[in-house]
Amino acid sequence: MPSGLGRLEEEDDPRLFHTHLPPSFLPKKHIEKRNKIIYLNRNPKDRAVSLYFFLQGKKGVPVWTWSFFFENFILTDDLYGGWFNFTREFEKAIEDNTANVLSITYEDLKLAAIQTVTKIANFLDVQVSDALVKDIVDKCAFGNLKENKLDVSVLIHPEGESTLWRKGKFIF
Repeated sequence: MPSGLGRLEEEDDPRLFHTHLPPSFLPKKHIEKRNKIIYLNRNPKDRAVSLYFFLQGKKGVPVWTWSFFFENFILTDDLYGGWFNFTREFEKAIEDNTANVLSITYEDLKLAAIQTVTKIANFLDVQVSDALVKDIVDKCAFGNLKENKLDVSVLIHPEGESTLWRKGKFIF
């Protein structure tokens, strides 16, 4: 079985894939054909804390102080282009209607999960029953995701510990 791009190329349309890339890094054909993009944004404070703890102890990742990490996360082009640049690129794509983007937030998923999952299904033109939406919400609850045995973050931690799931909370 091929991996990476080869695996995606062999899948039937419509294909779904997960990425942390901004629109400018996506294939031009994807944007030109107006293929759908679901942009999940998160409060920058929560996102910074989450990424900081995710990177702690990873093989090949330097040990950073919180101050150094935060400066780079917010102000520089490191770590996915800096939070402001990354977020602004998605906002511009939505405003200019250059990409077919549904923008949702992590906070929406936590506070209004059923409505947000329904909104995603509608955007993807997928017919879902109320029961299926509830089942999706239940299976995607933080506690259930944390128990998922398919957590690949253990492969890049020296002690084999998961850093993908921490608390699942947000700060207002």
